[in-house]
Amino acid sequence: MGIWPGNSSAQRIRLEGCTPDPLLSYLKALGVLRLVAEQADRGARGYWDGESFVLLSALDRPALEQFFLTRYAPTPILAPWNGGSGFWGREGDLRILEESGDPRLELYRQTIAATRRIIRQLKITKASLQGAQTKEAAKKGLILACRASWPEAAVNWLDAVCAIADERVKFPHLLGAGGTDGNLEFTRNFMVHLAAALGLSQKPGTAGTSDASGRRKRGRSTEPGPSTNGGYGAQWLQAALYGCGSPPVLAASPGLFDSGSVGGPNSTEGFEGEALANPWDYVLGLEGTLLFAGAVVRRLGVATGGRSSFPFTVENSAVGYGTSVDAEQGDAGQSEMWLPLWDNPAAYEEIVRLFAEGRAQLGRHMARTGLEFARAVRELGVARGVRAFQRYGIFRKRVGGENYHAAVAIGRLDVRERPAPYLDRLHEIDAWLQTVRRACGAAGAPERFRRALRQIDAAAFALCENPDSRRLQGLLMSLGCFERALATSPKFREEGGIPPLQGLSPGWLRDADDGSTEYRLALGLASIGNAPDALPVRLQLEPLRSRPNGRFKWADDDHGLAWEEQPLAANLAAILEHRYVLASRSDTFVPPTWGRFTVSLQRVQAYLKGGVDERKTADLLWGLLGIAWQKVQSKHLPAEPRHPAPALSRAYALIKLVFLPGALRAVLLPDGASAWELVPAAAVEGGGHAEEQTSTEPGSRIRMEEQAGAEQGIRIRPEPAIFTLLRAGGIDGAVQLAARRLISSGLVPLGTRRSRGAAGLNFVCTAEEKRRLLGALLFPIGKYEVASLAAMVVRAPVADSDQQRTLS
Repeated sequence: MGIWPGNSSAQRIRLEGCTPDPLLSYLKALGVLRLVAEQADRGARGYWDGESFVLLSALDRPALEQFFLTRYAPTPILAPWNGGSGFWGREGDLRILEESGDPRLELYRQTIAATRRIIRQLKITKASLQGAQTKEAAKKGLILACRASWPEAAVNWLDAVCAIADERVKFPHLLGAGGTDGNLEFTRNFMVHLAAALGLSQKPGTAGTSDASGRRKRGRSTEPGPSTNGGYGAQWLQAALYGCGSPPVLAASPGLFDSGSVGGPNSTEGFEGEALANPWDYVLGLEGTLLFAGAVVRRLGVATGGRSSFPFTVENSAVGYGTSVDAEQGDAGQSEMWLPLWDNPAAYEEIVRLFAEGRAQLGRHMARTGLEFARAVRELGVARGVRAFQRYGIFRKRVGGENYHAAVAIGRLDVRERPAPYLDRLHEIDAWLQTVRRACGAAGAPERFRRALRQIDAAAFALCENPDSRRLQGLLMSLGCFERALATSPKFREEGGIPPLQGLSPGWLRDADDGSTEYRLALGLASIGNAPDALPVRLQLEPLRSRPNGRFKWADDDHGLAWEEQPLAANLAAILEHRYVLASRSDTFVPPTWGRFTVSLQRVQAYLKGGVDERKTADLLWGLLGIAWQKVQSKHLPAEPRHPAPALSRAYALIKLVFLPGALRAVLLPDGASAWELVPAAAVEGGGHAEEQTSTEPGSRIRMEEQAGAEQGIRIRPEPAIFTLLRAGGIDGAVQLAARRLISSGLVPLGTRRSRGAAGLNFVCTAEEKRRLLGALLFPIGKYEVASLAAMVVRAPVADSDQQRTLS
């Protein structure tokens, strides 16, 4: 749709009664534009301005009203295949139009007459339309005959209400089951509202208004009723177009198009509400549905036969709105419509083309679900000229009763000029998610996996709504939750053929970074051991085997895993102890606590004090396991800011020095003071901060050689017995054992004497610190953090001037 050049003679009429919500008001806008363009002003244009539709036409307001009241020729809207259509008994409403002498109804009368001839020629009966064995063939034959004999305007209605594909009749949810919803027959309801809106006369006692279920109220109509419309026709029209005034309304149902007015159970305060409608609302709204004329198309990417595809209609994704429930996910009775809002004046022909295409492209296939449509909107896979899409869910049983549908506005998504960042990450999990969906959709799939999949969809939809690091992180957490469930469900993953989550690009690391302590701690944990000849921490959490190409596959043996359903602190402690046991058995010693990303002491202290969301940290850890760590380089890692050492637990500081990924070396600072510096193990990426790290070339070996002397520094041999003491709550014993190990390595802990050694060295620890201290030793720290720890708990070294350097 292009930009309208403008027309000085055109009248701008703001239709305040035509709004994007409810659906009936949106359809009214389409109906007004269509009818004006087809019957009054071919140059008419329209667009959405805020929450109102604006009509640009040669007609001013009085002329517009006069057109609808005196010249509007209704579209023949009929559904003779329905038992309640008026062709199979109770013909009062049909007779009003059929016997009227109003010239505006000539096309309607011709279509009714043609339909009666078809019924006689095909010898169709009500029984054949309702019989279990005959109704499909009878409906199909009747629809095909109507398509061949009806006037063109009426055929357009046929295309909107049904289509024939794969030798079967298909109906869009927008117009129910071929023009019916429960007991409510749309075409008969249209006749009732049309007679009232136009003030058509009728014989007393032959017709009345419809109740909420679509059943007729017998007896003479009361004011305002269809017999004379009580003189309210003009007021109803003004209210429908401009949202002004409050004339009496009919006690008749607007159907699924306006769930707030449908009446019935759950529709208002109390037990049951009355169905109310403005006749012109319904008439113009149903006229607007003709822009949804469906066409049988073969969806790209679908290997099976053609499927009936109606404009902007997809399968329901029960995510992205607060009233969603699990039962609506995948329910065949639910669907979604994403209706376009455009802000440039567009001619009716342009809108017809927009709705004729009526689909959004996602990669190589059309969007099939609400989630895929949201992605397509954000990735510019939709027609240009649309500024936003109003999302409607068509749900069963929400209002009106068990067999009724309701169209509910469930959100709006803006179309951006440029693809939103972060959304490329969704493509990386598409193939994996496709396998997961098949497995979760299989009969007997555990409900917990279906709920976990819905959490992934909800996180992906939230990312489409507001693409940012926090929502990408939410998606990562939901992936982690699913992966953790897979790790303990061998039967489900094998039957579903679900591989481990893996291969996520390194770009996730920066994109998902919100700077939170939970994310940085999880990132440090997930990066542990991800280097050649090292044990990736992932292999301690899941029953996996690594392949030569760096990818993983499920293993049959799940013994020896360190992760269980227990608090995060206990799991971290188990991982730490397990790593040191394995390291002691290996010829190639890789520091068990070495990681590609190191965390600051401020974050470690926050964890020790209980200021960290442990569940979030765990979920992020499991999600980050899916990163292709063999591809990670320094540029992919977020920088960890450096701050002065906090008031850190001295017990942690002392014990952590016994479990370093390298050696300590004495350095002389520019100001003449001396300090300790970490010397990372050979070939280990050192420093602990992204800007200090270097890439590890494939095939390199990481070794920790025995070191001695000033150049290589002092290597402190780990003391695993400390783990046993900490696990039993023996903080004092663990501190003293760590101090003795430092003393034996040539270091002097503060508060000790050479004559007494570590005797009497005790630190105060809170209950939170005691519970978390052992697990906290697993967090990787870098050179800057190690220097801060050493300055806190051991005496400064005596360094020669030859060793002078700046501590970094």
